[in-house]
Amino acid sequence: MNYSLFSSESVCAGHPDKICDQISDAVLDASLKVDPQSRVACETLATTNKLILAGEITCQKSLDYQNVARKVISDLGYTKEIYNFGLGTKIESFIHQQSRDIAIGVDDGGAGDQ
Repeated sequence: MNYSLFSSESVCAGHPDKICDQISDAVLDASLKVDPQSRVACETLATTNKLILAGEITCQKSLDYQNVARKVISDLGYTKEIYNFGLGTKIESFIHQQSRDIAIGVDDGGAGDQ
């Protein structure tokens, strides 16, 4: 194929995508810290005064996902109400264990959700 145009996106620190990525990464880190064999598929969505965590996580210990997210929010400096996002932000978690069908595929040498 011959393309005449090229486009890409770049976002800076503080952009909601960056914040969400850092929270998802922190959930992964927390899971691997307590169970190195954890399987983590976590997505994070942020909007004004609301944060949503969703995905499938298989880990030997239960984790406080809201606490993990609040620590990242605090570490990033979102501590003032004027930001409309911070420590008082409502956090909803829709995380459950990985489905058995996916786990079977992964147990037999697959990767991720294949």
